[in-house]
Amino acid sequence: MNEEKPQPSPIAAENSERVRIPKDVAAEVDRLIREGLAISAIKQLRATGLGLASSKVYVDSRIERLARPKVSCPYCGKNLKSAKAKQCFECCMDWHDPKNICRLG
Repeated sequence: MNEEKPQPSPIAAENSERVRIPKDVAAEVDRLIREGLAISAIKQLRATGLGLASSKVYVDSRIERLARPKVSCPYCGKNLKSAKAKQCFECCMDWHDPKNICRLG
């Protein structure tokens, strides 16, 4: 069978260990969050056997992550790690000093 690797999730609130969420469940949870259905996302996670507190932590962290603005590298167009990034880890361009833009590596 073609088993998908589980997606790592935030630290579980109940036992301070990382929990694994299957990719298909994570994708469904993200879809529910984008549609504003956080409670349904938590219920989806609970159906997999994840505890209530861990489900809430996971959904809260995904809401925060999905709400971050996507900022693209001006050189290659790939997503940067943050809105304040001055370096792209995809194309290795660095523009910390606007007068000395360079490619690292």
